[in-house]
Amino acid sequence: THGVDFWTETPVGAFFNVDCDGANILSVYIDDSMEKRPETIFVEDGAHCEVSVSNITDTNNDWDNTPIWWVNYTIFHGNNTVNEIISGFSGHQDMISFQRIPDCYFKTLIDYINISTAYTTQTHFTDALFWLINDDSDYSRCNDPFLIERFALSSIYFAAPALPASVALLSDTTELEISEHSEENVWISTDHQCRWENIVCNNGSVESLTVRYKDLDGTISTSIGLLTEVNRLEYEECGLVGTIPSEFGLLSKLTLLNIDSNELTGTVPTELGYLANMIEFDLDFNKLTGTLPTEFGQMAMLMDLDIRGNKLSGPIPSEIFNLAQMTMLRLDDNMFSGTISSEIGSMEELQGFLLANNNVTGTIPSEIGRLKKLTKLNLRNNNFRGSIPTEIGLVTLLTTIDLRGNALEGPI
Repeated sequence: THGVDFWTETPVGAFFNVDCDGANILSVYIDDSMEKRPETIFVEDGAHCEVSVSNITDTNNDWDNTPIWWVNYTIFHGNNTVNEIISGFSGHQDMISFQRIPDCYFKTLIDYINISTAYTTQTHFTDALFWLINDDSDYSRCNDPFLIERFALSSIYFAAPALPASVALLSDTTELEISEHSEENVWISTDHQCRWENIVCNNGSVESLTVRYKDLDGTISTSIGLLTEVNRLEYEECGLVGTIPSEFGLLSKLTLLNIDSNELTGTVPTELGYLANMIEFDLDFNKLTGTLPTEFGQMAMLMDLDIRGNKLSGPIPSEIFNLAQMTMLRLDDNMFSGTISSEIGSMEELQGFLLANNNVTGTIPSEIGRLKKLTKLNLRNNNFRGSIPTEIGLVTLLTTIDLRGNALEGPI
């Protein structure tokens, strides 16, 4: 036979090599004496590294008969064996790569990036982190005063990234047809975030985020709560799924929130009711369930509430009818029940009240007659009974009234 006796020969030592950014950091031969023995290497922040393990056998012999060492190894961040970067086994893969995360990011983003899982668990937060690290501009540096906002925006993007371009083979040619979307859906770049197409800033801080009609794939990130200076936020018709983060409640300066025409599920967070500066609030045409929080009655500045086209149920909180600045209240196409509170008479600025296609019962409150600015009233397809209040005749600006599909009786 060729070669040596596999079972009696000492295995060939493995050559362990670490290169970072083109420079060799460590080269060492591995044998059994080095088992569980650590080696300390110094790697610059942000460096791209490759770890390789190779075995060189005697070319004069049949390589099948030459025993070699397989190597299990783990790379850690820091001077201990707690925070794993990456693990490898040379029997499965002879080369792996990693990038060292600068320590300053862990300090700055401590509430969102955990050093113990940053390398081993992929989330939209870590995607955003590595995007920042690999951004060659100065806007993603740890010492940038607006890094938190840039991280928040990039996290928001990676939580719901743009769908890839759709590619289709044309029926009569061999050409490829690319969807008009794709690049249009990518709304982050290496430019300063205040120059991004969907962003408006004031003194360097984001005050408006508007993302409309884009093919996105994902959810709304909880990092939305880091945009504490924002006063206008729109995510309209973007295909978003998942729930509404309670962190919206941290945006105390918010005056407009529009997340309509998506696929959002779950309940409406009570924290949204604490947004005292809210003027326009749109959650229409989603798949939200549960009740409308009574806390919404605390939004004293609210003028337009649109939550139609969901699956909200339960009674309409009487607190809603105390919002004196309300001009448009759209609750149609839900599953609301209970009665309309007589408090509706205090909504003297109300111009439109749309409640069609629900399960509301009781009588139509006569206090509607006090709504002198009302132009649209739609109570169609509910379970109202009794007669139509004569007081409605006092609403002289009323141009549209629809009471079909109820159990009303008596003279008109």
